[in-house]
Amino acid sequence: MVDIPPKGQNDPLRNDGSDEAPKGTPMTPTKGTPMTPCNIRTVIKNHQTKPTRVREEAPVAQEDESFGLVRSGVDAEIDSLPLEADVELIAQCLPAFMRAMDAGGAVAVTQALRDCLDAGWQPGQIREVMNQALPPNVGRLSRLVSYRLRENVLKGEPPARSADEDAGVRREREREALRLRQERSEALAGQGESVDVDPLWEQAWSQVVSENPEASRVEQLRLAQARHEVLLGGESA
Repeated sequence: MVDIPPKGQNDPLRNDGSDEAPKGTPMTPTKGTPMTPCNIRTVIKNHQTKPTRVREEAPVAQEDESFGLVRSGVDAEIDSLPLEADVELIAQCLPAFMRAMDAGGAVAVTQALRDCLDAGWQPGQIREVMNQALPPNVGRLSRLVSYRLRENVLKGEPPARSADEDAGVRREREREALRLRQERSEALAGQGESVDVDPLWEQAWSQVVSENPEASRVEQLRLAQARHEVLLGGESA
């Protein structure tokens, strides 16, 4: 006759409060509680490390082969440019029909434009050289723009800087002011004895003209002014 122990005694699944579990009983990672087949699945479910991440595909950009314009799958604006591209510089240096381009190409075009500026070109001069008709069926406009900047602008000799031109304009204005002053002096001298004319100025002017007949009127007037100041100083002495 076999002795059957009371219920719960020597039960391999019985927890008497001790930290040890019977041999061969699976354990949870955090507690010493034996696991029954019914709670093994729960432990595995609750102790998953990280959920599987679903990879999101970026929208595919489609290129318009007719005009070289790139359209995004999310209907972004055609000519929207990233912060790395200098939109203002592109607008200053390129004609309007060359400004719509893909974002990455706009960055390359910006760098090419800055190289042109460093070489001495001015925005208006670059725009004038780049204002050429596009070939049919341009695949990528930014690539064509970068190529033309390298080949037609950077490899060429930059015209005179606009700063030099501005200085020339200022000098011309100064010459014009001196010419008008001279004409007024001559007009006053031709009005007769009733007009009060500075005799020292007339003396200085006649001396300078006789001594420098081949000098320009501007140079003669400058010398006459210097001579007039000398005569005024001698008279006061």
